[in-house]
Amino acid sequence: MRKIIMQTLVSALLMMIPACMMANESASKIVVHNGVEFIKALGSNRTVVIASGSHINLTDEIFSEGLEDKLNIKNIELIVNPAKVGKNGLLQYNYQSDGVELHLAYMKNLTIEGEGMTRPVIQVRPRYTYILSFDHCENITVKNLEMGHTDEGYCEGGVLSFTDCKGVKVDNCDMYGCGTEGITATNCENLQCEGSIIRDCSYSIMTLTNVKGKVNFSECQFLRNKEFNLVNADVNCSKLNFIKCLFKDNRGMLFNVKCPGLLDHCTIIHNYEMGDIEELENRGSDITQDGDRVYTGDVEDEYEDIDRGDYTISYPDYWKADYDESRTPLKYYLWQGEYMKQPLRMALCQRGHVFIGEALLGEDSAYPIAVRGLSDMDDDVTFSLLNSDDPTVIDMQFTGKVSDSGFNGNDATSLKPVKLKNVKGNPRFSLTRNENGFASPWHKNNIHNFDGKDGDAAGNYQYVGPLDKQGVFELWRGMDGDMNNFTINITCKQGAYQYENSFSARLYNHQLYFNLARGSSTYGEYILRIRFYEGFITVTCVEGSPDGVVPSNITLEGIYFEVPSVG
Repeated sequence: MRKIIMQTLVSALLMMIPACMMANESASKIVVHNGVEFIKALGSNRTVVIASGSHINLTDEIFSEGLEDKLNIKNIELIVNPAKVGKNGLLQYNYQSDGVELHLAYMKNLTIEGEGMTRPVIQVRPRYTYILSFDHCENITVKNLEMGHTDEGYCEGGVLSFTDCKGVKVDNCDMYGCGTEGITATNCENLQCEGSIIRDCSYSIMTLTNVKGKVNFSECQFLRNKEFNLVNADVNCSKLNFIKCLFKDNRGMLFNVKCPGLLDHCTIIHNYEMGDIEELENRGSDITQDGDRVYTGDVEDEYEDIDRGDYTISYPDYWKADYDESRTPLKYYLWQGEYMKQPLRMALCQRGHVFIGEALLGEDSAYPIAVRGLSDMDDDVTFSLLNSDDPTVIDMQFTGKVSDSGFNGNDATSLKPVKLKNVKGNPRFSLTRNENGFASPWHKNNIHNFDGKDGDAAGNYQYVGPLDKQGVFELWRGMDGDMNNFTINITCKQGAYQYENSFSARLYNHQLYFNLARGSSTYGEYILRIRFYEGFITVTCVEGSPDGVVPSNITLEGIYFEVPSVG
């Protein structure tokens, strides 16, 4: 009898082992919907996913309810022996002048990530507290979240604080005021902020003190912050790198940077003091101060009126004010669904109005189809799926809307519905944000950049219009001294048309502006932006109307795919 009981117990224990292992595996990723679930989930070696559509107010849900003790949040004034802190770290709270502040301490390998295309929100009500403070943490990622205060702060309350931390990453977050600043980092090592926004803060953009190792801000936007020194880094910091970032509409001295620094292809539009900007290495950045373009790096051309003796070439305000769209953060999509009863998957990267990516159609599809897309002013998107043998031929087109949940549209020819939903997980694939485009999730060697040649070489550039609706688009470039003259030839079923630019133009940042005229006379204002990408161009209107300029039975605006150049 005892032998039978022992065998039964052993069998039961053996059956429990896989279940325990599975429970531990599932605990590594925890989905939460509110503040209490969020606090309970925090710890080391895990990913805490805040569900799509969630709005967490830590003040109202936790501290106003007096749940600190129940949720095992310790008073920060209690002395902590780091050797006795458990493997999951420690939650602490700190009293500020108008409320309670949450601290995450001694945690490792923690990711706090928002789910969905629309960032979930974390807020606090006290004006003098940070949204999240990290102390003595390692390998921390904060991703796809919107974070800020409900009221404006006047003293110490920023958005994210990192003290004595290693390996910090802020990815695709929106950090807003009225917190005093977006990021405060002290005695940290390796800080990266990618594809994020810091906006409307009341004191500054960031303060970095003794931050060592890699300190990179790439494809970030810093908007409408005020009003003292905005970017602060002390002499003990390592080199501070800004890569393809946008600084715009901020108020105050922009750079108070006492360490080495780099501005790599950034756009800066600032009407106040620049501060230490001349101490920073400039690698192709576009800088405007008080309405005047100023270049301290290696940018070749300036937008300024040019005296040519008998006449002056004046550039319009929209040209001077328009900043290069390559500065805007990239967005990533991974969808799946059905088309014509076949599985369809699409992976895309978006910058501005343009999409590049790939599709897999069918169960046995081994190699992806190239996809290019363009959205109009109403956010209606047309996706062109290109022929694998001839990229100037479009095999099919889908038109519709991109939403937080996926893509909803139709086949442009058959009008059959095309509905694609988001694939769970990170749609960024293996691509780093320092790359300027798309990396295939299916073939690692398939990497497509957004920007192509500027069309600097004289000659003939031919582009084939979508589904042969627009025929052949030829762009000719001539020279008048150091200036460029362009001619567009359109050959289509309706006939042949030629348009000359009514003013000389400069190519800058992969784009040019074209004011249409027929022959030597202008029929009206119809100004197009022609932008060069890798293997295609887009033609969009920035001012005026085609009425009276272009025959009503043809359309110049759209996306055109390159065929081999001649000449």
